[in-house]
Amino acid sequence: MGVSDDGLARLEEGLRGALTVLPPEDTEALWRDAGFAVPVPFFQSILIRGWHARRA
Repeated sequence: MGVSDDGLARLEEGLRGALTVLPPEDTEALWRDAGFAVPVPFFQSILIRGWHARRA
């Protein structure tokens, strides 16, 4: 893809600086703290997750 070995080595660091990546348990806790009952993860592609929930 035209990326150098050095560029690949810095990829994780660059993504962590640009994105906030939380474990699913922390994300679910944020949903619950915001008043949503039973947050359900329904999609994942690499670091992107989709969730749905209804307000309690």
